[in-house]
Amino acid sequence: MQIVYRNLWTFSGSEMTRRMKAKIEPRIEKLPISKLRKTDTVSISGEFEIRIGDRKLWIIGNASAPEQMKIDVWLYWLTTAFTRLEEGEPTYSLCTGEQGGAVYLFEREGEMLYLSVFRAHDRDPFEPGEPMEGWQRVPMTYESFRRGFLDFRRRLYNELKAQAPEGYRLYFKEDLPSED
Repeated sequence: MQIVYRNLWTFSGSEMTRRMKAKIEPRIEKLPISKLRKTDTVSISGEFEIRIGDRKLWIIGNASAPEQMKIDVWLYWLTTAFTRLEEGEPTYSLCTGEQGGAVYLFEREGEMLYLSVFRAHDRDPFEPGEPMEGWQRVPMTYESFRRGFLDFRRRLYNELKAQAPEGYRLYFKEDLPSED
């Protein structure tokens, strides 16, 4: 598994509110990641994709606005999935919580990990709905998932620490272990 991100940016929540009240478009002014602070710039966005082998994973929002993916949210979701699977849980369901979003089901069987993707139910976005064609029990080794996640986390940590020394602690409360 490979997790790719590019062109990180953030925005000011207070500036967005001001622009909305004044009816200024665009409402969000993209700021360089170096402007990330613990005050009102708390989101990390950019281009984002996950690849399993030569296949690109279907991610809500990726087709319509690939440059606006919430990288910080994916860091949280993937960290939770990784932690649960590392702790020995045989399955973990990751859901976007958005209507029309997706539910990603990870099933670990020994050294193998299988990923299934479902559209979220309209009435309950946290429940798997219609299976995504071609994305049922897609195999990978658990080690591939593990290395892909740790590599993503390490690269993001290093980039944020270098470019946003005042804001990287929003997402990394502690330094990462050197073995990642």
